[in-house]
Amino acid sequence: MRMAKVNPLLHPLLTHILNVPLAHLVATLSLVQQKLARLQIENNSSRYRMRELELELESCKQDVARERQNVIQQEEIIARHRVLTKSARKDEENQKRYRDAVEEKKGAFSIKFRRCMMLKT
Repeated sequence: MRMAKVNPLLHPLLTHILNVPLAHLVATLSLVQQKLARLQIENNSSRYRMRELELELESCKQDVARERQNVIQQEEIIARHRVLTKSARKDEENQKRYRDAVEEKKGAFSIKFRRCMMLKT
């Protein structure tokens, strides 16, 4: 790092006020500048990483939204299938009742027909 230049008129004043030799002040200032430079580099790296993470989070949010939509569509398909299956089952039950009623009527008609035939003979 470059050394900070101190105004020669301030040198005795700084030495007197701080009771520290000028070389020590310059060395300390140099260390502070080096730490500041490292912190700025670290800050830039952190900002870059933060931006990457924000983009990744945004991508994940889109994935979640897409998957949520897929799940909703699948649930709708399943619900429609259940309704259709229930309706088909109901139709089968109605057809069975109809066939049973027809068979019962046929049986009743057959009995009446036989009785009628017996009466005629």
